[in-house]
Amino acid sequence: MEFYSHVTRDEQGNISRKKPLEDHLREVATQMKRSIGDMPIDAADDMAKAAYLIGISHDFGKFTTYFQKYLLYGSKDGSLHFHGFISAVFAGYVMQKLWHSDKPHETYMPLISYFFVLHHHGNLGDLEDDVVTKSLLKGGAYAADKRWSDKINIFKTQLEDVKLHVHDIEQRYRNLGADVSIDEFIANWEDILQKLDSQRYKLINKESADVRIRVVMLGLMLYSALIDNDKMDAAQVEISQRKALPADIIDTYRIKKFKGPAKPLDEMRNSIYQSVMSSVENVPLSQHLFTITAPTGSGKTLTGLSAALKLRARVEQELGYSPRIIYSLPFTSIIDQNYGVIKDVLSQLDDFNGNESLYLIKHHHLSELSYTRQGEEEPLDKALMLIESWQAEIVVTTFIQLFYTLIGYRNKFLKKYHNIIGSIIVLDEIQNVGVEYWPLINKVMNIMASQMGCRVILMTATKPLIFEDGSSMELVEDPERHFKKLNRVSLLPIPAIMTVDEMADKFMDIYDGEHSYLVVMNTIKSSIELYNLIKERIDVPIFYLSTNIIPKHRAQRIKEIKGHTDRHDPVVVISTQVVEAGVDIDMDVVMRDIGPVDSIIQVAGRCKRNSMDDDGKVYVYKLVDKKDEDGEGTLLAKRIYGSIHCMLALKMLEHGNVSEHAFYDMINEYFNELTFSESQQASEDIWEAFEHLRFSKYENDIVTVSSFSLIDNRPNYADVFVEIDDEARDIWEAYAENVLAQKDEAKRREARLRFKGKLDAYIISVPDKLAMGLQPNMAVSKDKTFWQLPLEGLDLFYDIETGFKRSLDTEVWMA
Repeated sequence: MEFYSHVTRDEQGNISRKKPLEDHLREVATQMKRSIGDMPIDAADDMAKAAYLIGISHDFGKFTTYFQKYLLYGSKDGSLHFHGFISAVFAGYVMQKLWHSDKPHETYMPLISYFFVLHHHGNLGDLEDDVVTKSLLKGGAYAADKRWSDKINIFKTQLEDVKLHVHDIEQRYRNLGADVSIDEFIANWEDILQKLDSQRYKLINKESADVRIRVVMLGLMLYSALIDNDKMDAAQVEISQRKALPADIIDTYRIKKFKGPAKPLDEMRNSIYQSVMSSVENVPLSQHLFTITAPTGSGKTLTGLSAALKLRARVEQELGYSPRIIYSLPFTSIIDQNYGVIKDVLSQLDDFNGNESLYLIKHHHLSELSYTRQGEEEPLDKALMLIESWQAEIVVTTFIQLFYTLIGYRNKFLKKYHNIIGSIIVLDEIQNVGVEYWPLINKVMNIMASQMGCRVILMTATKPLIFEDGSSMELVEDPERHFKKLNRVSLLPIPAIMTVDEMADKFMDIYDGEHSYLVVMNTIKSSIELYNLIKERIDVPIFYLSTNIIPKHRAQRIKEIKGHTDRHDPVVVISTQVVEAGVDIDMDVVMRDIGPVDSIIQVAGRCKRNSMDDDGKVYVYKLVDKKDEDGEGTLLAKRIYGSIHCMLALKMLEHGNVSEHAFYDMINEYFNELTFSESQQASEDIWEAFEHLRFSKYENDIVTVSSFSLIDNRPNYADVFVEIDDEARDIWEAYAENVLAQKDEAKRREARLRFKGKLDAYIISVPDKLAMGLQPNMAVSKDKTFWQLPLEGLDLFYDIETGFKRSLDTEVWMA
């Protein structure tokens, strides 16, 4: 009998291609073995052998007649075509029979194989839940447990079917180089499961934390290699070839780019750059954790990337492999900005235009799905696979994409995990990760460095205490001296508590119509109120920025603002925190509602950033909704950041003005006090879940890896497509025709990918109660992923200047 793993159908639904199951198992296993054998980890050859065994086992359940009938004819007999559990048990059996190791963590390979094959078509679960206990197996006690009785009864029926094809299946495995007995597997399935449960109990309850973590890391590596290569092979996507990157390409770029008269900061930028390059050339490769601490505007993007390229060249020469470079940032707006700079650098390469995606990709939820190699653009479905797998030499991405992979449970994130191993990870502005997760980030990055061959460069102007003292090496010689030289700005705390109305009056006292002004508010509501209070009282261009306006307009406005500031034209910007980190605008005067000290210093980096010695002013206010009889009130900032951050900021600013040369000491003091004050319980709980392979559970009250979240969960928010103009209407109509009305699932999926980037440019998130309030004026899409706000009557609900109208909303909304 012939067995198949996948089929391809034409537009009429007829099968045009059948993939033999044996070929699929061989190709996935071979590619897994190849990729893991090249990794800079201990015992890579042994892990490559394990990868091969997992690869040839992972789809064993497709040998059943039930799956073959489902695949070829679409016929189902209940759940008998499911192949996850039977394949997982078989993978455990193959490892029990063929894998031998005396290393403590490697002895758990049968358990690793079972657990990760079980979930290769879905998200990771919980080891405790996913292994049937010996007590349930004893005497068929599982019959009283519906979940396990259903699963095992299906499994037993499938085994009876496998008996019909024992010799055919054994021949396939002999062809694959595995001498296994299918009869033995069928006869001893209970013993196999009992041994897996014994391993589960020992790993969770008896082993050291070091062994457990090693098991988890190897398991994630094997799982990632499996699911990525499984999908690639099924879709006939060719793995991308690696490319060389010249170590000196940024040196050359800087010479070409920065000709002409020297700017005030150039001496400092050059000094920092040369200091970092010298350190990288001499640092021992046994060192894996680095920091680059330098003031805002000092050229950290090019410096950090050049350090990574030179470090990569040394690793290639001295250790014999080529690390990918992962450049990770907090916000999509600055990703686009930095991606543009890196693309400009790489465009110097002769074959870059025809192979752009082999060298560089950008990966975040708003990025365009485009992948170019060998002069051709890949189809959308294949482009998505290659991008999500990080098949490029340099990947520019978000903290979400990086950390939801390193501390993750979702299949779509974890498929790139194996391509992060051995990489050089550049973390830009890491302080934007909540302080409650700093200990967790520290543990994960240390493990990735010590066990998975990664090197980490942490870049910031406000050095957060992520790495423990002595564990990292600073690449800037005496960074403090660069901060001490600067006197571009001063923080000017205003002692009086103010309402938004009073702040508007204060702004008008400062405003002179000749300079550029940036005002940063903590909430969307207060930012809109201030904008409306000011706009009619000034006679220069004024811009509003927040997540309340569609992404397309945010990008346009940032570009327009930069044009004004580059020309030194007077301009006013009212914004939320979206401008704080990395947005390259340079203002004369900044005003900010009080917040965390690192946020205040970040926004100060938008003031006089290209000057060396000037009198930039950053006014810090204390805003309240309203004052009580005593002239007091609750700070708006406390509702966003909590009491601890605000209390420390007030304490740091209580003595009056702070000059820029004191920022370095101020931020160090702030982070020291913050880490002492902030609870580390969230990090400890998630790490404990990670260590015990508790990735996700049905019970919501138990902490799992899935509890890790870098963004505030907004369960009461809805996505709204804003039909702002004729172009947006055309996009919506094309989406409705090609996606919502499309009945063919494959075409529907491809069309959705094609429209994703275009749609996202017009989508904002708003509170559910506002979306529901607009229901008569909106059309929910059939896939129920977002609402549509049509062009007709748009001005009733959306303001072209400030975005979605929130007059119904009485709460405080953060940017």
